[in-house]
Amino acid sequence: LVFLGLGVALAGAGSIVLFLQPKAVDSVFTRVVHSIPLPFGWALVVWFLLLAVVLMVRYFLIQYVGDVGAYVSPYKVSKFDELRNQIQAAGEEVARCIYDLKDSSGRPCYGGVVLVGHSLGSVLAYDTLNRMINEELYVDPTLEVISRSRVLITFGSPLDKTAFIFRSHLRSAVFREALAGAKQPLIQSYDFRPEKWINIYSKLDIISGSLDFYDNPDKADGRLPGDHKRIDNRIDEECRFPLFAHVEYWGHSALRDALYEGIGLAALPHQQKVALDNHAA
Repeated sequence: LVFLGLGVALAGAGSIVLFLQPKAVDSVFTRVVHSIPLPFGWALVVWFLLLAVVLMVRYFLIQYVGDVGAYVSPYKVSKFDELRNQIQAAGEEVARCIYDLKDSSGRPCYGGVVLVGHSLGSVLAYDTLNRMINEELYVDPTLEVISRSRVLITFGSPLDKTAFIFRSHLRSAVFREALAGAKQPLIQSYDFRPEKWINIYSKLDIISGSLDFYDNPDKADGRLPGDHKRIDNRIDEECRFPLFAHVEYWGHSALRDALYEGIGLAALPHQQKVALDNHAA
């Protein structure tokens, strides 16, 4: 980075002299710049481009990979524990406003709820929904979180990778999964899941992926209870750029279609369980 920075500085100074030619610049320095061999000039350009790429990748890793790493850090003594608790508290506050809001007659204002999360937001949406379901199961049954949560949409989600990391670092994976199931209703039973869980990912996105650790490992044959609630993994074919595919989902048809389906299911009458397979419907 030091050498790249020096190269950028020299290239910048040379550009000022060559293109702007300020009068205050000594003519001797101008001649020196003009005498720079062409290969060295191209090297400066390459250095500049490399520095730009390094800075972009650094920003990407800090902004996304770093945030996810901080949030899923499993150690209570971690310096990120307080930050994680603050993020979870903010998510729970928003969810409580949605699920607990009632009209003047005491009925819930929202008959159907769609949860959508990108990247770290998908992990937060998953954690928040688990928390609210536990709240209904053990504290306040009037929340009706399970029946009103119609669709969970995750895209660019690292959930499967974090699950693999936790599993590979624990000797007793079966015990861990049983313990996790007690705290995470979404993997404890399909009865607690929304009608649809849509996960969108790209093969060019190193952070996201197909979510396979959250379903029953038995092959779905349509006969097991809850088979219709298995995660619907979809590939976004419109992502074009490796690495930066992680932030390309927003304007693509895969996400638009998922939102359309989610809003359609959320708009159905309370307790009605019908899938909108035909957009014309």
